[in-house]
Amino acid sequence: EGKLGTKSDGDSNLLFDQGPNGNALGSELVTNGTFDSDASGWSADYSVALSSDSGRLKMVNATTLGIARQTVTVVVGKVYEVSVDMICSAGDSPDLRLLLGTSVYGTQYYSSGTVTSDTTVKRLITATSTALHVDVRNNGSAGTAAYFDNISVKEVQNVGTINGAEIQADGG
Repeated sequence: EGKLGTKSDGDSNLLFDQGPNGNALGSELVTNGTFDSDASGWSADYSVALSSDSGRLKMVNATTLGIARQTVTVVVGKVYEVSVDMICSAGDSPDLRLLLGTSVYGTQYYSSGTVTSDTTVKRLITATSTALHVDVRNNGSAGTAAYFDNISVKEVQNVGTINGAEIQADGG
């Protein structure tokens, strides 16, 4: 027995809860998404300096773009919840971004666009590739700092999808 949920995977597919107690999340797939002591596990692109500052990822740009990225292995057809805290108030970068894709710097799943205030982004994606590329960006000028934390990817368990469903009134 299941329940029809209100969540979608971003592709106009409803998610169907097949579990008796609701959806459960699997184990964490991101390496060091809480940055408790360092920024290990993350690749730094465009000469950005990565460090841990008060348990958050601090990114200081050397140029007008800094990228921290990690590739997470996922299973095609499975649904994943991706969550990222984007903390604009801690730094001086005017432009933070999150990209989720099937390729390095890809946006096949999601692109946040410019984020200018503190926010937690949560997205459900249905994997179409075994590689999920998580890319956080400081799009500020050289010397600006950006902060991110609690970067997470977890499989959503007990879920199925209903593709192309139509709702019809019973005319009653």
